[in-house]
Amino acid sequence: MPYWPLDSMMQMMAGPNAYRMKYRAALDNTTDWGPLTLRLEGVLGKDSAMSGHPSMATMARAVMLSQTGFEGIVEYNGYQVSGQGSNRSLNAGLTFTPPNLSSLNLQVVYGMEWMQTAMMNERHWNVTTQLTFTF
Repeated sequence: MPYWPLDSMMQMMAGPNAYRMKYRAALDNTTDWGPLTLRLEGVLGKDSAMSGHPSMATMARAVMLSQTGFEGIVEYNGYQVSGQGSNRSLNAGLTFTPPNLSSLNLQVVYGMEWMQTAMMNERHWNVTTQLTFTF
C-alpha cells in the first residue's frame, strides 16, 4: 500500500514516495437500544517496520440514530509513527433527516486536528456542512 511520511502529508497529491505492508483489523456493531439504534465502528492497525519506521493507526466511530430523524456522530482518528510524530483528529456532529422526506439530509460536523512532527506542531479546527439529496 502507498505510504507517506507524516512530514510530507501536505504533498500527497504528488503521489507516494514509498510502499509498505499494512495490517488492519475492523469491527462493526449495530445494536437497537430502546428507541435508539447505536452503531459502533473500530479499526486498529499496524504498518510493517521492514520498510522504515513502525506506525499504528486507530479509528473509532459511534453513530446514534433516533426515531426523530436526528443522528449523532462522534469520531476519533489517530496515526502515530515511531520517531516521526502523530496526527490525531476528533470530530462530533449531527445529521438531520426530516421524518417525511428521507431522501434529504443535512449534516454538520465540528472537528479538531492535531499534527505533531519534528517540523510542525499545529492544531486546526473546522466545521463541515453537507446537504445531500438521494434520488
